[in-house]
Amino acid sequence: MPHALFRKQHLDVRELDLSTIVYSSNDPEHLPNPKLNYTPVPDDEALELLTEAFNRHPDKSAMMAELNCNRVKFIGGLPQGMTCFAAPTKEGRSPDRYIYGHGNSSRRGFDTDKLFRSFREFVPHCYWIIVERNVAWNRPRFCYCKYCQLPFPQ
Repeated sequence: MPHALFRKQHLDVRELDLSTIVYSSNDPEHLPNPKLNYTPVPDDEALELLTEAFNRHPDKSAMMAELNCNRVKFIGGLPQGMTCFAAPTKEGRSPDRYIYGHGNSSRRGFDTDKLFRSFREFVPHCYWIIVERNVAWNRPRFCYCKYCQLPFPQ
């Protein structure tokens, strides 16, 4: 069943600007350790990779049914407080890209602390940010990403 935000019209491609979604639990201070020499990935490149991962995700059918479309295209920018970084390229390989900014981060100097290691891994959290704006039966929806399932750091 389509989400209340998307019921009016079924679209072949639904454009979504994640940067316009106000979501206060992201952490803009959760960044890679400077010693790693990671470089920021431009938003347009990150959004293209996220669009591809979202449209190929194993849960695509259920997500597209709720978003009332056949495919999504992300425009604008990543969710506020989230940033994509690329690791230095290893010879013969494409660079690994990581998404930082999850609000469940402890930010205690760990360079791998609750970062999304791929866009595919980020898709469940991204989907939750999109549809979480409207709760069902006055209960918040649960995010099924690997970090929201963990207890918040003390």
